[in-house]
Amino acid sequence: MFRTGFPVLKPLSALEPSASSGIGKGTAVEFAGLGAHLALTGRNQENLQTTAKACVEAGTPQDKILLVTGDICDEEVRKNLVDQTVQKFGRIDVLLLEHAKSTHALGRAGKVAEVAKTIAFLASSDASFITGAQVPVDGGRHAMCPR
Repeated sequence: MFRTGFPVLKPLSALEPSASSGIGKGTAVEFAGLGAHLALTGRNQENLQTTAKACVEAGTPQDKILLVTGDICDEEVRKNLVDQTVQKFGRIDVLLLEHAKSTHALGRAGKVAEVAKTIAFLASSDASFITGAQVPVDGGRHAMCPR
């Protein structure tokens, strides 16, 4: 069942290219709890199945989850993923890409949920007036390490 009191992503179609673990898995589960249709990919089929199960438990029906096993660095896998996602859902509303966690100004590593909830907010209608913005979810690293 979908959570109440949170932004709803339904019926957004979200493509998560690293859903078999870490932030990718956490974000997929977060989006599932908000009602999104999901296209998930990862190199480890067993972990991808575990993510899909968690997404079903969070609220996305099994028939609204597409799984594509493969390495997103492979051009054929990327093309196949996009083609299958558009074929199944008719469109891609959100493409998720993330970077690894590391310890920064707050003195601790970021939590998967902290990143996933930020991504979900930005993909929701609650962020409808935010466009073209970079939102660092890095524990203050951007402020401590200017480039």
